Amino acid sequence: LDIGYSLLVIGYSTDMKITVIGAGSYVFGATVLRDVIQRHRLQDATLALVDLNEEVVGMMAALGRRMAADLNVDCSISAHRDRLEALPESDFVILSACPQGERRWKMDCDILEQAGLPGQRRECGGLGGLSNALRAISLALDVCRDIERHCPKALLLDVTNPMPRVVTAVNRFTTVKAYGFCNAAFGGPIGYDHTGFYFVRNPVGYDGISGELADKGFITAAA
Repeated sequence: LDIGYSLLVIGYSTDMKITVIGAGSYVFGATVLRDVIQRHRLQDATLALVDLNEEVVGMMAALGRRMAADLNVDCSISAHRDRLEALPESDFVILSACPQGERRWKMDCDILEQAGLPGQRRECGGLGGLSNALRAISLALDVCRDIERHCPKALLLDVTNPMPRVVTAVNRFTTVKAYGFCNAAFGGPIGYDHTGFYFVRNPVGYDGISGELADKGFITAAA
């Protein structure tokens, strides 16, 4: 997952506004700060961090400002509890949030365990993935309605799982263009070679494509 490089590849200058919904995440919130400020030093960028947990998102914004000051990166970073404050004039909206994620996930697991279906406790597939998808898609569509009203030209960059289902729903049922990002794609010694198996093709034939994808650092997922 390299959000900063992907933004440049898509065709924008460093002077952009990026709104991050779910920025209180210590995984994805910190990843965006690292990519934008440390790795790619996006001068003049505006980062609007949004999270329902006001204390945590404030800490993330403070961390970002400290990083920017230490690295001499001239960017603006703000913290918000309400996404409607942050969305206007956004070029990109990064979605890394799921409604009551941990609580609802535990409820799914408990129900499936009681039903004798522990093997369906999954984030992206099976019955667990379906339940997770219904929650995540509902939030994504709500966010996209706000994007359509307040920043209709913005692109949605989704990292919320199940990512392919979320991105497909957004592209199919809204006017917002969505792309999916997954940091798991960089894991393991074989890189993207495993992609061939999903398309019933010889994975060796994906060497060239894998190299290009890895070099650009992103994969798009669309209907």
